[in-house]
Amino acid sequence: MSLIMGFYTPQWQAQHHKIAHALGERYPFARCIKDDHCVLLCDSEDNWGSGDWHQRGEVVLCCFGHPLLSGDRHRDLIRLTHEEFDPVRLNDAQGSYLLVHYNRLKQKLTLCADPLSLRPFYTMELGGGILFSNRMKPLAEIAGVVDRNKAAQLEYALLGYTLGSHTPYAGLRASRPGEMLSIDSGGLQRSRHHSWRYGVPLDEDQGVLALDWAFKQAVGRYCGDDSAFVSTLSGGLDSRVIATELMRRRADIHCLNFSREQSLDLWCAQSFAQHHQLPLSVVEVEDTQALSCEQRLGQHWTPETFDHYHNVERPRLIWSGNGGSVCVGLVFTSSSVLEAIAQGDPEAVIDAYIEQQQAHVPLALVSDGANEQLRFKERLMAALGEHGHLPMGKAWQLFLWENDQHQHVAVPFEEMEQFNLDFYLPFYAKGVLEAMFAMPMEAAARHGVYMSWVNRCYPQMLATPWQTYPGHIPCPLAIPESLQHQWQFRLPRGTRHHLQRKGWQAILRGQGTLNKGAIAARCLADLLGVRDTSAHLKFVAQYERW
Repeated sequence: MSLIMGFYTPQWQAQHHKIAHALGERYPFARCIKDDHCVLLCDSEDNWGSGDWHQRGEVVLCCFGHPLLSGDRHRDLIRLTHEEFDPVRLNDAQGSYLLVHYNRLKQKLTLCADPLSLRPFYTMELGGGILFSNRMKPLAEIAGVVDRNKAAQLEYALLGYTLGSHTPYAGLRASRPGEMLSIDSGGLQRSRHHSWRYGVPLDEDQGVLALDWAFKQAVGRYCGDDSAFVSTLSGGLDSRVIATELMRRRADIHCLNFSREQSLDLWCAQSFAQHHQLPLSVVEVEDTQALSCEQRLGQHWTPETFDHYHNVERPRLIWSGNGGSVCVGLVFTSSSVLEAIAQGDPEAVIDAYIEQQQAHVPLALVSDGANEQLRFKERLMAALGEHGHLPMGKAWQLFLWENDQHQHVAVPFEEMEQFNLDFYLPFYAKGVLEAMFAMPMEAAARHGVYMSWVNRCYPQMLATPWQTYPGHIPCPLAIPESLQHQWQFRLPRGTRHHLQRKGWQAILRGQGTLNKGAIAARCLADLLGVRDTSAHLKFVAQYERW
């Protein structure tokens, strides 16, 4: 299940033994160390094939993900298992990772997240010590957390992610991008081992070359000595770039697509696979939004289902295009957002973003909804304001990276026990992000830089049509008019019934913030076909998810 969890206290007390005992009882088969200050355990399926627990003398290092210092993860972790944890050694780390370092001799604990904290660590003060984990729910259960963070629940319901260090659990904090936490007998310190610097800007031509070099470097380090892989393949560009780069390396690759019949996504993926004679398995699904891609892969990618499974050296690792659309394509940046950025008005930027995302609090469903909307906007402005020293376009990029993208992969990883997979994530490589940050934001908008890159470096991937975002550079190749984007389909009946059940469950739980009468009215209206209230019921389901 890839769980890292532990407790550190400057002074061991009787109540701390209860915490240590609870951890041991809950995870009896985990690797574990315990001394006068710390209990640390790691329960791992070893998807990377190189071990997540490294020990050298009195030093223990646990890793979730891959630092990507080289193509050899085992060697990378040995390199980091030194007496003192030195973040300088991570200067060329291109991967997404969470590192937990403990020096038993000096009784010093260090937690370190990657530059976007895609694999965050969560902390909570408990009994004078710090409880920590790479997953929220087990930590909250061990700590006995009952209350929820209402602000974070609302953020998740409206945006699909929480802002900054917020989590849906009261008192539980998520790590910030690039955060390093150190704790010893002298106390606790938080710092950032990496921050994004806007130095000498690159023009688009220089930037595309830097982007291409960094992407290829990341893919090469992820590949290591392996030669056979499995990847998702949608109708869009991100997974297509990955497949094209792997084909360029003459890798043995098998792709999976999860789509609805007659969808544009499926047709584009099949056209690309046929043109390049690329093996593609299609799993038709009625509702593409009901489960995450990670959950679907966990269900369908099994040795019993696919012969290719046995050819893959590390079959529980999947190539993913996460990060391409936002970090390179600059999705979520509409023309109104761009206009507000040009004006240099942060409030106008946030107003445009709220409209673009339709992030409006349903006033009938939420107690004091109007004021909740105002407070929600204030939190968005504060998140954007963290980068107020930068030009507005650069601040906007970091706002998206450190909020939307920071949580984009973290949420599926929270449910890792459901699918037991891990992922190659080359679009999140630090070099890729640094190249994008060095170029003018306006050049990246609407997939501008993205299309310059693939036209110059991967023209073969543009031989067949691809799916594009509304308002972005359109595909110039002919596409059948009868095909639809997968998110344009009406919600299937099963999904509608699922949302209705979530609504009734919310009424029974009755947390107090949501209006139970209004939820009941919408459940009945949707059930009886009086009107479609699925948007409101989806809000309720998202709000109550945790």
